[in-house]
Amino acid sequence: MPRELEEPHKPREPKESTSAEEAKRDSLGLTVEDWILALLAYGKGVVRGKTRLQKALFLIDRLEEAYPGVDFVPARYEPREYGPFSRDVAKALENLRKQGLVEFEYQDSGLEEPITIIKASEEALRRGKEVLSRLKRTGAWGDIKARMDFALRVPLLELLWFVYDMWPEYTENSVLKRRLRFWRKRKLKKLYPEKSYTY
Repeated sequence: MPRELEEPHKPREPKESTSAEEAKRDSLGLTVEDWILALLAYGKGVVRGKTRLQKALFLIDRLEEAYPGVDFVPARYEPREYGPFSRDVAKALENLRKQGLVEFEYQDSGLEEPITIIKASEEALRRGKEVLSRLKRTGAWGDIKARMDFALRVPLLELLWFVYDMWPEYTENSVLKRRLRFWRKRKLKKLYPEKSYTY
């Protein structure tokens, strides 16, 4: 039997947004910016990397598979260099930066480019906590929380491995496929040394 949200929701009309006030909203009435602020508030004001942020919101968006008829995170995704990527998320993040609600700090990483540490301002945290408070009143909160926890806590390669495994259709343009396959093989060998892995 399909699960439903406890909070009443209306299906959103697809439309092009021309300003922040007219931004696309999901079934909960939230914009992509709202979701970013909620994720930052849940992560105590920090998300370690744009790739991690993209994958976290992608995982929440995929909850639509468990809640038929419900729309989470009003963003479109396409296969890119690091798997699923949304221009809507990138644009919303840039809008938040322009408003002074988030700032970026750069750190070296083991990947091809430096990690962009995304930090929330006090106002961003306040707004993000309000969004979290709304989310906690929905029947989907347990699943949303679990996906936020996973996306914010696991090593980035593990997060990418999971996303690539679950949604391979988003990996066709990935520059990390081979590296992730090797990393996965090594990790599985460590966990289960008695087995043989040929891929």
